Amino acid sequence: MDGWNGSFLVPLDGELFLIRISDGLGWKHLSMSNAQKKVLPTWAAMSRAKDLFFADEDWCCQFFPAKEDYVNECEWCLHIWMPLDEPLPHPSIVLV
Repeated sequence: MDGWNGSFLVPLDGELFLIRISDGLGWKHLSMSNAQKKVLPTWAAMSRAKDLFFADEDWCCQFFPAKEDYVNECEWCLHIWMPLDEPLPHPSIVLV
């Protein structure tokens, strides 16, 4: 693996997932899809992937872009994002 760039088949909770991770253009980016069936990854699977590829103290997010900027190249894939050069803005912990 070069930096945070690679593709992996990862077994999680009885399912096999294709995970791609990269660190280009100032962002660490994880994309995840079920390698066995056409279903979105569950919250539990996404949370486990976050634990595997990000540090415990990292704040990460999923984005919901404006309709005009929306792109969907794989309808069964979800993403986790984290900026590399600055902290991710986030609400007070009492709101989370």
